[in-house]
Amino acid sequence: MTYKRIVILILALAMIAMIAGCKANTGSNEDITDQEETTDTVTTLDDGMRETLIYYQTDAGYLVPVMRRIPWEEGIAKAAIRRTMNTPDNQMDMLDMGLQALLPAEASINGMSISDDGLATLDLNAACVNYSDALRESNMVRGVVDMLTEFPAIDKVQFVFDGEIKDELPYGTRVGDPIEHCDLNPEVGEDADLGGAKVTVFFHTAGLSQFDYLVPVTRYTSGDTASIETAIEELLRGPKDSTQLALAVPDGTVLNEVRTESDGVTFIDFSNQFSALEDSPYAESMVMRSIMMTAKAFPGVTDVHVTVNGMDYPGSDFYSMPTFANEY
Repeated sequence: MTYKRIVILILALAMIAMIAGCKANTGSNEDITDQEETTDTVTTLDDGMRETLIYYQTDAGYLVPVMRRIPWEEGIAKAAIRRTMNTPDNQMDMLDMGLQALLPAEASINGMSISDDGLATLDLNAACVNYSDALRESNMVRGVVDMLTEFPAIDKVQFVFDGEIKDELPYGTRVGDPIEHCDLNPEVGEDADLGGAKVTVFFHTAGLSQFDYLVPVTRYTSGDTASIETAIEELLRGPKDSTQLALAVPDGTVLNEVRTESDGVTFIDFSNQFSALEDSPYAESMVMRSIMMTAKAFPGVTDVHVTVNGMDYPGSDFYSMPTFANEY
């Protein structure tokens, strides 16, 4: 082989190595790719749709996660965010659901990158910093972060606005540092004990349509540790905002016991008053789903079985552990 041919061969091999190196780095700092999606715990369905949590808000300002089946595409995380922009294409959809957008119609995504350590850097345009009040501003941040961290490749989100990192937004929401999964709808009223353990309980609210949604509420307790018993007790206390949220547990119902077996099946036993739910099928459905979603937040819980004074509650077998709080 001549010297010239050897040089050409070396150059060709170098070019192949460079191209291979670029392809290997594609999944580390660009939009979510096919490679990242193969590790997704929420799988793409046979029809090419993906079950994806999209976050909206009620007219009262409560964040509501809704599972939507959306077409899979490269950059699926950005597609999820676009679903909650107040664009004409989305407005009719949200009107039908009785829910509202998180981002304004003028919002746009300048770009997004994902690093190997799970940091998503999301660059939004300046329209995404203008909201009518502090709650809407906070909801945008919390909703977008929780939407993105549902993807296994993303653990935290750094907000950038037109290429600039801001310490805080106009109403004081801190966005200067990367943000991990957020507590949804935290109760921060005057009587909230912010020093205690926190639990997530699920109440329900009627939207502006025929749909009723489970709403996750982060409640701070007076105890040092959180348990399923604590969460169910807080659930029975009902929502503090009774004008917007509800839970139709019969009056006088008390929690007798919570027992979790080695296989993760959790038995939740209530007093006799709970049996009155049998006369209200719709209320029974919402209460059972609220109980199951509240218990599901604890690791190791695989199923929930409701009993009344140690006896099987007749309706318990009709309800299986929901994968999502809300589906549409």
